[in-house]
Amino acid sequence: MRKIIRQVHLWLGMITGPIVFIIGITGAIYAFKEEIQNATESFRFVPVQNQDFLTPSSLIASADKANPNKEVHAVMYHTKDQSAKVIYYSYENDYYDFVYINPYSAKVLEVQDVTHSFFGWILSGHFNLWLPREIGSVIVASSTLIFLLIVISGLILWWPKNKNSRRQKFKIKRKSKWRRRNYDLHSVVGFYSLLFGLLLASTGLI
Repeated sequence: MRKIIRQVHLWLGMITGPIVFIIGITGAIYAFKEEIQNATESFRFVPVQNQDFLTPSSLIASADKANPNKEVHAVMYHTKDQSAKVIYYSYENDYYDFVYINPYSAKVLEVQDVTHSFFGWILSGHFNLWLPREIGSVIVASSTLIFLLIVISGLILWWPKNKNSRRQKFKIKRKSKWRRRNYDLHSVVGFYSLLFGLLLASTGLI
């Protein structure tokens, strides 16, 4: 039985490994979206002024001139030193734009096509592998589901056969041959990251 599980674990890992790697890398980059954008996009900040923010209607009127003939989805205010965002979104007409605007003066600072921005590209890879949505989303969801099976089968393979082998399952033999060290690295690190893998995969599927 363990031989069958080992083969299932091996081949499913080989098939879905590159896809799960892409999902993981793009997700990790997107998790730091705000920090990266704050460091690279100066238009996200404005000098603090001793006055109240302008009303949403004032910001929309100014933003509409810079990004005309599109439907406003929302207006977002942030802290006193950050620009506001007028968000334009339509699934049917396929646009998703941010107009960054000074909340004190309604001056337009930047018009950003979110779909074709760097993080729009990252998110497309994370959800659809840069494929058409009806194809890519199925591949991503299926690979994530298979990843759950890989994690569970990995735990079965890791489980000690007897009490004598239990201790070595928690550590890497540094003086062993590289093949053994590689196996231990996979097995031990895999065990310690088991709960994180299950949590990320299950919440990702949802």
